[in-house]
This record gives sequence, C-alpha cells and structure tokens, in this order.
Amino acid sequence: MQSPKPASLEPAVFVTRPRMAETIEIARVRECVYISIWHSIASQSQKENPPPP
Repeated sequence: MQSPKPASLEPAVFVTRPRMAETIEIARVRECVYISIWHSIASQSQKENPPPP
C-alpha cells in the first residue's frame, strides 16, 4: 500500500540544495552497495554454474 506523495512537497525537495546533496550521496552509496551485492551474486552463480569452456 503506497500512498501518492503530495505534489506540494516535491518542488520543495528539489529546491533545497542540502537535501538534494544528501539524496545524491545516498544514491551513490546505494549504487555501490547494489553493485557489490550484484557482483557477489554473480560470483556465487558462476561458482555454482561454471561457464562452458
């Protein structure tokens, strides 16, 4: 159950620079975490299913 965000809040979030910098930093950290998780899953799947020679 996701409630739609009120439209009045979105411009305020985009206007404030510190909030935007925080979200960008969080997005970068999240991206790094996703990449590391993806790499670990990929390496695990390669160990389980070795590619054909």
